Amino acid sequence: MNDDYLILPRSDVVSLVLDAMEWAGQFAREGPPAESIVTALRSSDLASVAALVFPAQSGSNLETARVRIHDFVQLRKSLTESRNRRTLFRISDAEQETNRAQSLLLFVPAWSLFDGAANPVSDGFIDDEYFPPWDTWLTMIPCSGGQGNGLLTWVPEWASPLVNGAIQVDPANCLCWVRSEDDRLKEHEWGKPWPDAG
Repeated sequence: MNDDYLILPRSDVVSLVLDAMEWAGQFAREGPPAESIVTALRSSDLASVAALVFPAQSGSNLETARVRIHDFVQLRKSLTESRNRRTLFRISDAEQETNRAQSLLLFVPAWSLFDGAANPVSDGFIDDEYFPPWDTWLTMIPCSGGQGNGLLTWVPEWASPLVNGAIQVDPANCLCWVRSEDDRLKEHEWGKPWPDAG
């Protein structure tokens, strides 16, 4: 797949990242203990709606997922607002986060081999079917070059090395970092870990 820009306004992504950061709360900045990574960003409040976006977490009906992800994001936003807690992050924090290397990940469910290889190397952040945790889901977008639809997700900084490890072991190349460049978003390279990651 070539390294084209994604057709998605960066301002929309910043807003979605802000919502995901607010929902994540403390886990937006600090990683959970290793034994809690699997559940830290898979909240029970969103589990049933996430299951409707990708029934049985299969990529078989991505057009339906494109519609349902909007409902999922709206629910997360309304639940965040109903918590009646002070705002933890500002739009400038989300801007900075969106500009950070390894903060956005694109996943194409239809390409996954569902082999589970990414789960152990990511401490469960990426599951057996290569899905990132649902609390981090942002939107479904067309991949560059008309190569299908991908799930755009936010990756907290503490999870970036875990995702980089998952990308290294993914035989199907269904994961791709997305970078901010010239105020637009661009696919890094499918199946390639971030080059300067330790």
